[in-house]
Amino acid sequence: MRKILVVGGKNTYRSLIVSEYLKKALKDKAKTETEVLSGGIMAFSGIPIEPEAAVCLAKAGITGEFTSSPLGKQAVLDADLILTMSEKIKNAILGKFPDIRGKVFTFSYFFSGNETEMSASPGFMEAAAAMIDADLDRLFSI
Repeated sequence: MRKILVVGGKNTYRSLIVSEYLKKALKDKAKTETEVLSGGIMAFSGIPIEPEAAVCLAKAGITGEFTSSPLGKQAVLDADLILTMSEKIKNAILGKFPDIRGKVFTFSYFFSGNETEMSASPGFMEAAAAMIDADLDRLFSI
């Protein structure tokens, strides 16, 4: 099974939105051989998703009780692909795990070739979803 890890700061907004949308997009395309996980480099376990993020997910038909997870060493080592929400987060991960350089990318760079950080603002969900929908198969090129 292929494992994709989406990493944010506190894992209560952007990384949860992206991971849950990726799960939905993969399910919709019957790509069941892929597992998507998320975590945060500064996250505590079990913190509820930000209310605005829950609303964004609900608009996309994604509901549930979403909570944060801290980033764990084993999740990093087991992942085939790691998508981070910022260059700073990517560099923090690479600082601890330099041998995984070829499988860590910022989300925006992976899907658009642009290193510009996407802020947790109104419109984030729509922008992230559009990037994923435009090139979902790219997940399998690494």
